Amino acid sequence: MHTKDDTRVLMIFSQPWHIGGAESHLLALVQEFRTLGIHTAIVGLDDTIKDVFQGVPVTVLPLRTHSLSPFIDNIKKLNGIIDGEKINILHCHQRTAAVYGRILQFRSSIPYTLTLHDRWRPLHNLYRPFIPKPCIAISEGIKAHAVQKLGLQGEGVHVIPNGVSFDCPGGMIQPSEHSIIYVSRLNRLKAEVALLLCEAAALLRQTIPSVTLTIVGDGPYLAHVSKQAEAVNRSCQQPIITVLGARNDIPELLAGHSVAVGVGRVALEAMAAQRPVVAIADLENFPGLITAENWQSASRTSWTRGDKEVTVANIAKELELVLVNPALAKEVGLFGQELVRTECSARAMALKTISHYQEVLALRQKK
Repeated sequence: MHTKDDTRVLMIFSQPWHIGGAESHLLALVQEFRTLGIHTAIVGLDDTIKDVFQGVPVTVLPLRTHSLSPFIDNIKKLNGIIDGEKINILHCHQRTAAVYGRILQFRSSIPYTLTLHDRWRPLHNLYRPFIPKPCIAISEGIKAHAVQKLGLQGEGVHVIPNGVSFDCPGGMIQPSEHSIIYVSRLNRLKAEVALLLCEAAALLRQTIPSVTLTIVGDGPYLAHVSKQAEAVNRSCQQPIITVLGARNDIPELLAGHSVAVGVGRVALEAMAAQRPVVAIADLENFPGLITAENWQSASRTSWTRGDKEVTVANIAKELELVLVNPALAKEVGLFGQELVRTECSARAMALKTISHYQEVLALRQKK
């Protein structure tokens, strides 16, 4: 029977490294593994990952190749890492990584697992044969999607929620008054949220003249969002919106603002810093201000599901609740921090993941 002490993990992350939930999840997991003494090596897609994971064996490979020769070369190099690092389990993140995991399992008899970080689109069903049993989902909502849309068996999907650390407690950083921060990768859906937030900030300025909005994240729609922010700033005749692009100091930025807008790990990191969270996932899913009354339903889907109508006025209303009421902001912030401490810590995520590894390894030994 494998134990924590002899678990040696190779993480395979097969998407470009940007600000996002999957990236933050992996970073927190590896940091906790180091604290717990779990040997971890990482294979990523671009050089950025080397700067992020200092002190950990990191290899960069062109994993998302469409040519056979580089693919075969990647398999050879991955086998070399497995042998050199004495790896006994592979942990894949994202679909392409799962393809490598399946092939490496056949070639080296090393078991692999996969974390489902998001909902797969219909086209992604092509990857279904590469999903191992058991695998991990980051929320009950992702698990339900995997069962309904991908045909997985419920008992074969283990829910291990995202977890965050408390390295940057909110009490150590004084937030700017009446300041809003939105953190997300700016793809099409998230950029639409950012554009609505720009309009909401302009609307809020009519009743809160000192309100500001900071948008953090990169992606294909960064320039479009920046252009809208500049237009709002011109109409307000002052720079009330700042677009920062990609940043590596997200916990500190969240703690430095009055209220955070986001879902998934962004919501958790803001809660850990005692900051109120207004959750909005896209133009259809809007839980609003996370409170003791709605957290249970919202948390089942990583703070993404809600029935509020997505309008500029409604977004502004949810933000105004805490921007003009310091007592409510403090109450909601303290509630969120305690919730994260008891339900969603990085240590709890790491320990649950280790237990999952032990089950995967035990199942492999039986075969």
